Order: sequence, then structure tokens, then C-alpha cells
Amino acid sequence: MGRLTLSHLTFTGTNVAPASVDFSPHVTVIHGPSDTGKSFIVDAIDFVLGAKKLKEIPEREGYSRVLLGLELPSGDRITLARSVDGGGVSLYRSDVRVEPSIPADETLAWKHNAANVKNVSRYLLDQVGLDEKQVRKNAQNVTHMLSFRDLTRLCLIGETEMQAEDAPGLSGKVVNKTKEVSVLKLLLSGEDDSALTAVPSTQEQKRLRGARQEVVERMLSQLESQLQDVAEPAELTTQLGKLNHTIDKHSTKIGSLTQQRGQLLLDHNKLQSAGSAQRSEYSDEAALRQRFNLLQKHYESDLARLEMIAEAGNLLGYFRRGTCVFCGAEPARACLLYLEPLEDGV
Repeated sequence: MGRLTLSHLTFTGTNVAPASVDFSPHVTVIHGPSDTGKSFIVDAIDFVLGAKKLKEIPEREGYSRVLLGLELPSGDRITLARSVDGGGVSLYRSDVRVEPSIPADETLAWKHNAANVKNVSRYLLDQVGLDEKQVRKNAQNVTHMLSFRDLTRLCLIGETEMQAEDAPGLSGKVVNKTKEVSVLKLLLSGEDDSALTAVPSTQEQKRLRGARQEVVERMLSQLESQLQDVAEPAELTTQLGKLNHTIDKHSTKIGSLTQQRGQLLLDHNKLQSAGSAQRSEYSDEAALRQRFNLLQKHYESDLARLEMIAEAGNLLGYFRRGTCVFCGAEPARACLLYLEPLEDGV
């Protein structure tokens, strides 16, 4: 966590000389009689850091702007300037102690805004490493983003707070106590309350129970309206008996049909088996028939060759010595064979 150091508080105006209070880097003691402006210095610092308005005192007349010099944790010096009438805060990235004659380096809103970083609260929180930290604001663990105003209450302690019975840093308001304690815990431990889970308050729980009861009653009313046309229990019992009788009757019929269907499936399977066997036998017979046809062709071919061999043997017998195969004459006798010439002269 970084540290901001006050360097000076200066009031400037057009026709007046700057009025300034310098702060030591260690300890600065401001003393004097009552009503001499000691508390006004605290109020002016608080005003530049985001308070709504600045207290009016006679000594403020003629001054139009408040300048607050700060040293950032990085060592850089800046000046925050704000009109005594309120409005935004001008940021100068230098130590300014007179009425500025140049435009501000940046303009920041005076009020904290969790949705926008362009405000003095989030700018200073970012410098000390506490921007976007969450602190608990009530007993139901509801959290909100830390504001720099939550820290100024711990840093700027006036005479009234010193004399109060409550500890410094606590406003004494019951509604703010939870948040103020959470801010103290954040500064001491460095851990915020972003991990907390919000729970409904007692009043919210009552509202939720009432809403649930209303929903249940509405649903019951709708069901009652739907049940208005429903018959009496005795009539419903009679209708139920009739329905059960009809169901039993149809169940018996369905059982019979299921049995018939089972028998038909068995017959169908038998026929399929018989058809498969017949197709197998037919295939075997067709194969045998093809083999027999092939054997028959071989047999006929063999017979034809045998006939040819027989004829060839008869012809060869004509040239063997012995009895003539035509007339049966002995070889000593001559046998004359008349051959009629053919058309081609043979």
C-alpha cells in the first residue's frame, strides 16, 4: 500500500496574495486560539479530496481557488485545485502554489464513481494501490467499492472527532459502523471483502417467503379451477373399474393374437428351413447333372474313336497276308476287285 504526503494547502485569488500552509514531511503542529482557522484547514483539505462543499468563514473572502499539494508514493509531486464554490478538481503534475496560468493536465470529477475512473477518489486510490477494493457495508455481507472518502475519515481527525466518545475513524452512526470497521480491516490486513457472499436480510427473507406463499396459493387456485369439472370420487371409481375391465378384455385378446403370431413365426421358420434344404438339394442335383452331361460327352467321344479305330483296323486287314477278307479265297488264287471310277477320275 502506497503513501500520500501533504506538502501544502494554498488559497489563491485574483486580487489577493496567496495564503499558504506548508506541511512538514514528518510532523506539523498547528496551534492557536479558538476560531482562528485550525479546523478550517482540515475542512479545506477534505473539500479538495471530495467533500461536497467548503465551510464559509470571513477570512475566505476574496479567495476563489484551493490548491492542495501532494507527494505521490512514486515521489512525484502533484497539485489538486478546486474552486471554493465546488465543481470538478483540476490536476497539475507539478507543485503549484500560485493562481495557475496554464490549463490543468487533467480534470477529475469530485464525486466517487465506481463506473468511471475520471474522478479524484479513484485517482488517489489507484496511486496507493486500493482502487476497486470492496468493503462490506452491512451485516448481510453486501459490498461496495471503496471510496477515498472512506479513508479521509481515518486520516483527517478534527477537534470534534477527538472529543467524541467514539474511537477516531468511526462516525458513531450505527448504519456506517460495519463499513467503517471493514475499511479499518482493509488498511490493517490489506485484504478486502470481495470474497464475501451476500445473504438476504430478515426483511428480504420475509418478502421472499411471502412471495413464495403467494405463488403456491396461485398454483393451488389454478389447480382447483381445473378440478371443478372432475367427477365425484365414487363416479371416478366406477369409471376406473370399467376401464380396468376393458383393459383386461383387450389384454386377453392381445395375448391370443400374440400366441397365434408366435405359431405363425414357427411355421414360417420351418418353411424357410425346408426351402433352404430344397434349394441346397437342387443345387447339388444341378451340379451332378452337369457332371453326367460331361461324362456322356466323353463317352460318346470315346465310342466315336472306337468306331474309327475299328474301321481303320478293317482297312489295315486288307493288306495282311492270308485269306482274302472279301471273297475268302486263298492267297494262291487271284482275286480281282472291280472298282468303279468316281467323278473326279479316281
